[in-house]
Amino acid sequence: MGVRGLQTYIRNRKEKFLCDYNLQDTRLIIDGSNLVYFLYQFFEIPFKFGGDYDHFARECQYFFLSLKRLRIEPIVIFDGADDPTNIKFKTHLERLEQQSKNVKMILQQISGTLDNGDTFILPILAELTFRNVLVKLGIVHACCLFDADREIAFLANKFSCPVLSADSDFYVFELEVGCVHPADLLPLPIYKRRMDYLPTKIYNCRVLMEELNMVDDEVILPVFATMVGNDYFDSSKIKIKSPENTSSCDLSKNDYIGKYRAERRGFKSDHVQYTLDWLKQAGFSSGTEAFKKLTEQLAGETHKSLFVKSVKSYFNIKCTPDQHDAVDLSEEVREIVLSRCSIKVDLPKWFILSLIRCEMNSKFLLNIAINKRYMFQSQIENHRKLPSFACSKGIRRVIYEILVGQRQRNKRKIEEYHRAKNNVSNVKPLTSLPDLPKMPHIADIGTLDTPSRKSFLFAVFGDMVEILPKEIDETSSIIILMLSLWQRNSEASVDQLKTFVISIFTMQICTVDDPNEIEILSVREATEIGTFVKFRTNMKKHFIERMDLNENDVDLLHKNAQFQAIYKEMQFLNQLLLKPVCLPDPERFLQSTLIFNVFQFLTKDSGKPESVFCGKKSLLFELFESWFELIRRLSKRCVRHRCPVASTKVSRIVSKSNKYEQIKLSINNAA
Repeated sequence: MGVRGLQTYIRNRKEKFLCDYNLQDTRLIIDGSNLVYFLYQFFEIPFKFGGDYDHFARECQYFFLSLKRLRIEPIVIFDGADDPTNIKFKTHLERLEQQSKNVKMILQQISGTLDNGDTFILPILAELTFRNVLVKLGIVHACCLFDADREIAFLANKFSCPVLSADSDFYVFELEVGCVHPADLLPLPIYKRRMDYLPTKIYNCRVLMEELNMVDDEVILPVFATMVGNDYFDSSKIKIKSPENTSSCDLSKNDYIGKYRAERRGFKSDHVQYTLDWLKQAGFSSGTEAFKKLTEQLAGETHKSLFVKSVKSYFNIKCTPDQHDAVDLSEEVREIVLSRCSIKVDLPKWFILSLIRCEMNSKFLLNIAINKRYMFQSQIENHRKLPSFACSKGIRRVIYEILVGQRQRNKRKIEEYHRAKNNVSNVKPLTSLPDLPKMPHIADIGTLDTPSRKSFLFAVFGDMVEILPKEIDETSSIIILMLSLWQRNSEASVDQLKTFVISIFTMQICTVDDPNEIEILSVREATEIGTFVKFRTNMKKHFIERMDLNENDVDLLHKNAQFQAIYKEMQFLNQLLLKPVCLPDPERFLQSTLIFNVFQFLTKDSGKPESVFCGKKSLLFELFESWFELIRRLSKRCVRHRCPVASTKVSRIVSKSNKYEQIKLSINNAA
C-alpha cells in the first residue's frame, strides 16, 4: 500500500530507527512482488531493450542459494488481484500513467534527447522468471488472492521471524521481530566465504512508537500512517484539530507536486516529520483516542469510511487473516482457506487453489474473473503506434470467454486500461472458434482430459494448424504459431522475423550445458555435439550489451514488446488450461539484448544466418530455414475468419501452396 514518504524518512535516519541484526537460523517472510522489482534494479540487469531474463534468473538463484547457505529459510508471498472494493483503483490509474511517462523518458534517453536518469520499467516477464527460480530451488512460495501485506505480517509473527521488504507499510505493522530492507541485506557474501550469520539492519515499530511516546499502542502507528497518506486515504485536503487546544494540523498545506523526484522525496519526508511532531504535541492519551477524535472531525461519510478502513488495515494482525495461511495447504486447511476467501463469484476450488499455489497468474486471471478489468504493465514501446498488447488481443478474448462467458452473460465486456488512465477499451469475449462445437468455460476445464485441453489450445489459431508438419513436436508447433501470429499482427519485417528465430534457437542452446537439456525438441534433434560447441562460441559476443541505440531502433523494441505480449498471454492461456503444452520459460526463451544484437548483425553488419548456424549444411541451419518458410506461410494464411486471434487491421491473404503435409487436430472433444 505504501505510506507516502515514510520509507525515505526512516532510511535518512538509520542511526535512529535501525539497529544491528544478525540474520541466521530463521525463516524469512519475503514480500515477493516487492523483491522482484528490487532485485532487477539492484543487479543492474538491462531493461531498455525489453528484459534479459536469463541474467535475472541467475541473479535470483544466487540470492536464494546464498540465503540457504546461511541456514535462512525463505517463504515468498506474492500479491494477487486488485481489491474488488476499488478502494485503490485511483492509485492504480495514477501508477499506470506514471509508468507511461517513464517509458517516454526512457525512449528520450535512448534517442539522446534527455540525459540519463534513474527511470526504470520492470520487464513484463520478470515475475514469471522469478517464480520459476523458486520452483527450481524448492523455495516455499504462495500467492494471496488480493493484497499480501497482512498475510506477510501474520506469517512473520506466527513464525517469530523478520519480513524482507522495501514496502513502507511494514514500518507500521506491529511485527514482533521487525522488517529488513533488501538494500541492507545486499550484496550477499560470495559462496566461498564461510559465515555463521548475515549482518544486516532491522527496523522494529517500537522505535517509532517511542518517538510518539506511546509504546505498545497498536493503534497509534496506523493513525499516524493514515494521516501521512497512503493508497487508501488521501490526506492532502485534511485539516484537523487537537483535542485540548486550538492547535490544528493542516495537512493540505503540505500538498505539493514537484517536477523532480528528489524534490518530491524531500518534501514527503518533511511532511512525515510535520505529522509526527503534531501527533506528539496533540495531547492524545492513546492511539484509540486519536482514532476516535480524528474520525469525528472528518467531513463526509466517504472520508470517514476511508480513514477507518485505512487505520484498521494495519492492526490486529494477530488474528487469522481473511485470505489464507499460505504455507499450510493440507486437505484440512484447504476447505478453511476456501471458506475464508472473500470471493462472491462462483469459481471452482481447483482454480482458487491453483492461484494460491502460484500455478496460475492471479494478477491477470483473477482481475478478469472478479473485477472485469485489466491494467497493462508498461513496456518499452513506440507510443506513436498502437499499444503492444493490441497484438495479442485475440488471445485475451479467448481467456475472457473462459473466465466470464458462461457465468455473467449480462456483464461480458472487459475493461482494458493502457498507457493513460483515460485510455480504456471495452473488449468482448470471443464466443466461438472455427470447427469447435462449444467453447469450454472455467467450470468445464477441470473435467477435460489433457488431449481435449491441448486441442482447444491449438484451436485458438484456427486453420493455421492444418499446414503444420505432422512430425513437428508440440512445443515447436506452438512457438511457430505464436511467431506467425506475431509477424501477421505486428507486420514484422523479414529481418525481424529472422532475428527472433535465431534468438530463440540461441537461447535454447546457450542456456544449457548439455544438448539433452534443450526444451524445444526439434532444436535438440538438430543440434550435433560439434555444432553445439561451435554455435555457443559464435554467439557469445551477441550477449554483450550494446549502448548504440538510436531512434530508428525503437521499431525493433516495439516488435519485441509485441512478441512478449503474445508470449505472456499464451502462458496465461496455457496455465488456465492446466498446461497441456510445454512452453519454454522466459529465461530459456527470450533475451532482449541478444535480439537487438542479432538484428544489428543481420542489418548493419550484413551478417548471414548460415554463418551463425555453422554453415548451410548444418542441421540447425536447415531447421532455421524450415521454420522461417513455415512461419511466413502461416502468417499469410492468418486470415481473421479462420484465425480468430489474428488482427482485424491486416489484409486477408490466403496462400494456396501446399508443400507441407497437412494435419488436422481433433477438437471435437474440447467441449
